[in-house]
Amino acid sequence: MLLLDRTRNASLWPELLHVLGGNFRVIAPEIPSGYSNHATWIPEFLEGLGAVSVIVIAASDFVVPALDLALRDVHQVTRLVLVPDGVSEEPATAGAVTTSAGPAAVPLLVVRRGVPADEAVPIITRFLSGAPIDG
Repeated sequence: MLLLDRTRNASLWPELLHVLGGNFRVIAPEIPSGYSNHATWIPEFLEGLGAVSVIVIAASDFVVPALDLALRDVHQVTRLVLVPDGVSEEPATAGAVTTSAGPAAVPLLVVRRGVPADEAVPIITRFLSGAPIDG
């Protein structure tokens, strides 16, 4: 699992990182400072790891590049959780990312950063386990 966030702790919510660490190998890289082309850096980083398929959780600046990665190679990203800044009436929205290149789709969950951890962590863990997300 690749966790992309600019915070010093590289965690969206400490509780989430703790829960995920018990079930997944979590890679939370330190993004090179001053590097602005995340859309290029992410696939290069994954290639360097030898990662063939990966779950991606991306926040803030990494939301669009992670979505771009899923659109370019739906077979490399097995699940995608996006955590954009801002607020929403709904704590989470689930769906799928598809391309015109074929029938493959990447399950997608969008959770706003402003959602409290006690609400977000169960939603994300259910999504990652493949269980349905209750709206």
